[in-house]
Amino acid sequence: MAYLFIFRIIVLIILYIIFYIGYVYCGLGSWWIKYTTKYFLKVANIRNVKINGEDKIQKLYEGDKKFIVVLNHRTVFDMWITVMTNPNVCILTSIPGAKIFPGMYTLNKKINSIIFDSTIKGQKITDLIYDRISNRKPKDNMLVIYPDAMEPIPAGKNIAPFKTGAFRGKFDILPVVIKYKNATIDPTLHWYKGEHPVMCFSKVLLDGKCEVVADVMDLVTCQENMTVEEYRDYVYNLMNIRYNEL
Repeated sequence: MAYLFIFRIIVLIILYIIFYIGYVYCGLGSWWIKYTTKYFLKVANIRNVKINGEDKIQKLYEGDKKFIVVLNHRTVFDMWITVMTNPNVCILTSIPGAKIFPGMYTLNKKINSIIFDSTIKGQKITDLIYDRISNRKPKDNMLVIYPDAMEPIPAGKNIAPFKTGAFRGKFDILPVVIKYKNATIDPTLHWYKGEHPVMCFSKVLLDGKCEVVADVMDLVTCQENMTVEEYRDYVYNLMNIRYNEL
């Protein structure tokens, strides 16, 4: 078991280097991201990834609709699952988040992610989001936000409470629910208990039974009389219900 674990780690590092060189230095496109991600997840012991509604997100990507993709977030593998759903994405992240793995900062810059720098006085996340979505054109990378910020999940819920940033502009929201199924080891990153991302990564590699489903829901539009908080909670409840159904 130990030898197999080490072997997987080595192969994953090689795959990451191959992907990085191909995308960052050779200019290979989104097809390369999806192709290498598929094999990365297989080597990482996630053998079955099911995507529901992939055509919905592709149509929105090709159009000029102003929208934000909202997903739940509980493990370090969520970004790879997001890319499997559609590789034409960028994310909202902090500088530390953008540098979580070697080379990630350069990669985030290339896909045009919003990298929030808390040291810049007067910079507001909501302003950055509004500017990006307001100026979106067809085939611009879609902005992905994980509004639960991988916080603890309350008892009786499947998703951690959402923050309001993604909803303040009242743009349309495309909810995507990610669910890890049949796992014998909980893949959740308990960062709030001091767990390191490497430990979370290792749990999935050691499992071998984890399956993932990513469900692209219908586009949600904010009703005229909704407050930001009501809009946030409405989307949150829709995603909680769908999580139970998957």
